Amino acid sequence: MREQVKEVALKHPRYGHRRLTHVLAKKLAKPVSRRNVQRIMRKLNLQVRTRRRRKWLAREAVGQQEPQKANECWAMDFVSDWRLGSKRVLRILTMVDCFTRESLALRAGYAMPARILIWQSGLTTIGGLEKSLI
Repeated sequence: MREQVKEVALKHPRYGHRRLTHVLAKKLAKPVSRRNVQRIMRKLNLQVRTRRRRKWLAREAVGQQEPQKANECWAMDFVSDWRLGSKRVLRILTMVDCFTRESLALRAGYAMPARILIWQSGLTTIGGLEKSLI
């Protein structure tokens, strides 16, 4: 058994004990104990080393500036809730001021047509000033 484990492990160096067990069971046409294969691999020092994960570089966000005053930047988002009795999804469209975290508008409904989104996004030109909408 040791020779067969060593032969398959050297042929496929990235195979772990579980995969080697499966390959040996197919090769020998009889059941092979996973724990025996694991023990043999440990004794023969054939353990597969774990690969080191690649570290990602931390990057700064580009183009995102913190708002300096109220009504400078607004954010829109959907909140959904599902009720068991009605089997329908209730959607709530929220609009929030990014600086004050104040809720500016809420729209609730089972269907949210595009005209409501257009109306809501049209609020960004109130007072003649264009606000950024995220």
